[in-house]
Amino acid sequence: MILHKFWSAFVAQINKVANLFWEADPVAQMRYEYDRAVEQLKEGRGGLTTQSGTLADTPYSFSTRFADGKGTNPEELLAAGYTNVRRYQLGIPVWRALGGVTEIEPDGLRYVAANDQTTVLVDVREAEDFRSDSLPNARNIPRSGVLEGKDVGDVKRAKDDGRLPMQDHNTRLIVIGRDVAQARHVAEALVREAFQNVAYFHGSFQDAQAALKP
Repeated sequence: MILHKFWSAFVAQINKVANLFWEADPVAQMRYEYDRAVEQLKEGRGGLTTQSGTLADTPYSFSTRFADGKGTNPEELLAAGYTNVRRYQLGIPVWRALGGVTEIEPDGLRYVAANDQTTVLVDVREAEDFRSDSLPNARNIPRSGVLEGKDVGDVKRAKDDGRLPMQDHNTRLIVIGRDVAQARHVAEALVREAFQNVAYFHGSFQDAQAALKP
């Protein structure tokens, strides 16, 4: 009993000293809090079910997604035939903040158009094509006017004339082009201008029209 009380008192004094160091070193405290958060994530357990039935109460936890055991991401993507697969564990907001673009498919485009009225559709086909046929409320930034570098060419003009949302760089931008390569090129240019919620449409302009057709 005496030894237990002595040990408890000793631990309490050690904690006091540690707290003094943490207060003097905020980085150490942040690292400690981050490690605690990760440990709590690792303890979580759950299941994942999709409407399509592809996944049905599939075990979903830190270990099943981010550990190194068999069956964890990205093995299922490699098995599906994808070859350029990288595992990114910090989440989509950090991916975007670090300059990453995302890809959106027809179902996603349809859902966003119906549920996020602040979304800006950017049609990057040439001006002649845009004038002859475009998507509702889309804004035109022709691929030919998107130059290498920052704050140049048609991207700069779009920032100045209101085609790009300068008041909120977190506004969702969906870039649609004649094809995927055209859309992705402009999406990456917009990310370099510090727009942080940019996706390019994975399909042709006609595919986008079909997805948004009432």
